[in-house]
Amino acid sequence: MRPFFCGLLRWVGEVAMPVVKCDVPSSSVLSQELIRNAHFHDSYCAPLAHPELGIVDIFFALFGHTPLWMKLLLIVRNTLAGLFGLQVPTVGEIMKPEVRWAYSAGEKIGPWPIFFIGDNEIVAGRNNKHAATSTVACRPRL
Repeated sequence: MRPFFCGLLRWVGEVAMPVVKCDVPSSSVLSQELIRNAHFHDSYCAPLAHPELGIVDIFFALFGHTPLWMKLLLIVRNTLAGLFGLQVPTVGEIMKPEVRWAYSAGEKIGPWPIFFIGDNEIVAGRNNKHAATSTVACRPRL
């Protein structure tokens, strides 16, 4: 389980305000028991530069910018993982993720299936034979 609490960085002059390690917000839909029992988790927060944005926009601002070299490595990794029966995203989902205005649980956002989506939080990830992972974007309630 890898929950994240992040936001768009707020630029002040030429310096971005820091991303800092923090506890998973108590308002998260992730249960405290699930977090306690995870083999690994981390959580970070940063000020939102545009708090008026919707959670989908925030999610893509955080997780929608993958360098080409990383995309190519993911494709190789997923090709190998797929040979062992693991669920993997398609090449298209990695190279050019579809961005829509609205999503619901059960659909994919980028390469990840959505477990939960609300006004202030998206929990997406994958439950494979070897690991269950979650990527979370959430913001404080407005």
